Order: sequence, then structure tokens, then C-alpha cells
Amino acid sequence: MAQSDSLHLFHLYLPGGRPSFFHDLTGAIHTPERIAHNELRAYYGRDPDPPEVAEFRKELHHTIAHAVRRECADAGFPLRFVLSSAAFLAGFLILSLFFRFTPLPIKLVTAVLTGMATYLFILRRKCGGEGVKDRVEGLCGRLDAVVFRESSFIGAVEEYLDSLANMPTDQMMSHAIHGDKRLPSDSELGPPLCRYIEQRRRSRIPERLYRKLLRAKRLSDRDWVTLQSRCDADYFPPELLALLLYFKLHHNYSDITCSSKRIDSSSR
Repeated sequence: MAQSDSLHLFHLYLPGGRPSFFHDLTGAIHTPERIAHNELRAYYGRDPDPPEVAEFRKELHHTIAHAVRRECADAGFPLRFVLSSAAFLAGFLILSLFFRFTPLPIKLVTAVLTGMATYLFILRRKCGGEGVKDRVEGLCGRLDAVVFRESSFIGAVEEYLDSLANMPTDQMMSHAIHGDKRLPSDSELGPPLCRYIEQRRRSRIPERLYRKLLRAKRLSDRDWVTLQSRCDADYFPPELLALLLYFKLHHNYSDITCSSKRIDSSSR
């Protein structure tokens, strides 16, 4: 199967032995279709603990269930909207014709509640049926069948992250930009791992600072303070940012054109 038809799951030990999983399934609108029609591959460097993998699978099960129900809800929205609107109008007309002395606010509230109840009843019946449950179970079973395999590339990445662990943030960035330690460039796992780290980066590191680093521009003291404040020890540590810079600057895993300039390791 072509590489573009594969979905990858990565287990990495971050510096300090913190486990982390990288993938692009969480929050994806088309998650059910992608899991159903693409090959799933999972890789690790150092052996993950079974409880970590079990917890990870449990989280993905919730993601799949949510995505399938959302897909079901989106597909039937026009019909539910029409039927609930009809229920609202019918309720309002019945109250107006047969309960003429009922105050108008009560009529409106009752009609609105009737429409909402109709909408929720149809939604629950449609998205809580056996068909949806079977689809969720099938996708979760496909995910559970994936076996994590050892990868020398992921092992090299973990070693690279460990080598950065005791460096100040500015030295990490300089180390990554200079490419002082080479990582394998021929692995097919590099581009997807880079992409998944980039997705996580977008929620943490300001684009302005990130592009400065990609273009090897000097950061001000204020920029370094901002950068360090946005790096989170568990979710997005600075070592991951350094790894991302290294990938994009030295392995052409991005279409961003980067300057060939270098920064001094002592510049701030």
C-alpha cells in the first residue's frame, strides 16, 4: 500500500521517561473513514509499558465513538431540522386554536420545547441504533488489531531528544539549526512524525517565533521568554520544538523555504 494511504501511530519516550503518543486521529472530522480505508501502522523506539498502550487505545476508542456519532448527526441534520420545525409549528397552532386564552409566552415556550424534544428523539434514535454501535465496534476492533513494532528510526529520535534534555532552550534551538547530530534521513517515518509534531506545535508556539527560528533569525530576549513560557514539560517540551526544527531544516519535510543563515549558539 502506498505511503500516503497509511496512518501512523508513534510512541515516543520524551526526556525524563515521559511517554507520549503522536498521531493525527484526535479531533479529525474524517476519522471513521480514514481508519476504515487506510492501513494502520504503529511504531516505538523503547518498549512501551502495556498499561500506557491500553490507556492510549482507550482514548482512541472515545475519539472514534465521538467521531462516528458526529458523522451520523451531521448526515441527518436537514431532516431533523425540518421535522423539529414542523413539530414547533404544529404545537404552536394547536395551542393557538384550542387553548386561546393561554398566554403567548407559554405557547411559544411549549412549542419550542416540542420542537427540541422532537429533534433530540430523532437524533438519539438515529445515532444510538445498532448500526452506529456496530460501526464503532468495527473501527475499534480494527484499531485494537494494530501491533506496535520496534523502529530504529524512532529509537534514534528518542536518543536525540535525550541528548537535548540538559541544554538551555537557546542551545537546543541552535543545536537543531546547526544539525550537530544527524538523524536518519531515508526513513519513511520521518515525514508523518514531523507532521504530527507540527500539529501539536500549532496549539502552543506562536507562528511568529516559529518562523523566525525556521529562518534562523536572531530572537530577542522577549522572544525567548515567550518561547519558554509556551513550552510545556508534558504536552510540548522544548526538545520537541528542537526536533521539529531539525526535521524541517535538514530533511526537507516542509515546503517552507528556510534561510541558510545560522545563529550563534550564544545569541538571545
